[in-house]
Amino acid sequence: MKKLTQRLFLFLMVLAAIILLLPLNYLNAQEPPTCNVVVTELHEQYMDRDTISISAENLDTTTYTNLQAELHLGSDFSGFSIFSSPFSRTDNNYDLRVGTNTLTLIIWNDEPGGEHWYTPGVDTLICQDIEIVEVTTSFSSGMTIFPGTNIRDTVFRLDATNYAATVYRNKEYLLEIFTMPGVVPLTSYSSQIDSTDWTKDIKHLLTQGSYRAVYSIVVYVGVDILGTYEQAQSDFTVTPSQKDPIVSEDNVTETKTSRVYEKTPSGFITYFYNKILFREPEEYGFNAWLAGLESGVITGADMIFQFIFGEECQSRIKDYTNESFIEFLYNQILGRNPDDFGYNAWLSKLNSGISREDMLKEFLQSEEFKNICDQFGVTP
Repeated sequence: MKKLTQRLFLFLMVLAAIILLLPLNYLNAQEPPTCNVVVTELHEQYMDRDTISISAENLDTTTYTNLQAELHLGSDFSGFSIFSSPFSRTDNNYDLRVGTNTLTLIIWNDEPGGEHWYTPGVDTLICQDIEIVEVTTSFSSGMTIFPGTNIRDTVFRLDATNYAATVYRNKEYLLEIFTMPGVVPLTSYSSQIDSTDWTKDIKHLLTQGSYRAVYSIVVYVGVDILGTYEQAQSDFTVTPSQKDPIVSEDNVTETKTSRVYEKTPSGFITYFYNKILFREPEEYGFNAWLAGLESGVITGADMIFQFIFGEECQSRIKDYTNESFIEFLYNQILGRNPDDFGYNAWLSKLNSGISREDMLKEFLQSEEFKNICDQFGVTP
C-alpha cells in the first residue's frame, strides 16, 4: 500500500510539472514572421508619387543579424536594412501606372557569399508578400475632325480633361497628320496642355486626298520624354472645293499657324511655295526665284502667275469650276475668303468668256496683293 501511494505521488508530481511547464513553452514559442505591403495613398495622375507602406513582425533579429528588404514595382526597386522587429516603413518613391501593378516585398537574411540582393539558394528567405493593385484613371481626351477642301482648312478639334501640369509633370499635346499610306508625318503641331479642362482647334490646309490624324499626349520631366499616350487616331478625306464652308469661322476658337515667314523676298518665295504648291521650295527653284526677285528681273506677280499656271499646280486645279478657281485665288494668294462683291464680279467675267490667265493678271494688280508684296520687300 505504501509503495502504491509513493508511485501515485510521483505520478502526480510529474503531471503537475508538465501542466506548469506548458504555459511557459507556449509563451516562449516563436510566432512565424509576417510581412505586409499596402498602398496607403494612390494618385491617378501620371508622375504623382504614390505612398506605399510596408511592415513586418516576429522577425528573429537574434538568429538573423543581417536582415534586408527589397520592394519591387515593375522595374522600380528599393532596398533597405532591418535592425529591429516589429518593423515599418513608408515609401513614396513609386508611381503606380494605369492598369495592373504588382508590388512584391521580400525580407531575407544576407548570408556570407551573398551579393547584397536576394539570391535564391544562397540567402535565407524570411518573408514575402505580393500585392496586386488595379489603377484606373479619370483622364479623358478626344479629337473631332471637320474635313475641309483643297482650298479650305481642315479643322482638328482636340480636348483633354484632368491632364493639367503639376510640379511633377509637364504634358504636351501632339497632333500628327499623315498622307495615306505613309509612316512619316506630313506635318505636326505641339504645345503645352496648361489647364484641367483643355480644348484647342487647329486649322491646316490640305490638298485633295486621304489622310490620317494621330492625337497623342506626351509626358516630360525636364527635356526627357517619360511616355507617349496615343489618345485618338482617325482617317479622313479631303475633297474638291465646295462653295459653302464645312466649318464656319464661328466654330473655330483658336488657330495655330505652322510657321512665321520672314518679311523678305526669301520669305515671299517660301510662303507661296507652301500656299500654292503645298510644299517646301527645292534649292534650285528657290535660288532662281530669289535671284530674279532681288534683281528686279521678275515681279511678285510674275512668280505667282508662273506658280498658278505651272504644271505642278495645274495638275490639281485644271478641272476646278470657275467658282472653285476664284476661291482658290482668294484663299491661297490673299489669305482670306472672297467677299461677295469681288466673288460675283470675277465670276461674271469668267462666265462672260475672259480667260483664267487674263483674270489672274487683273487679280494680281489689286492693291491687296501689292500690299502683300510690299510687306515682303518684293516688287508687285
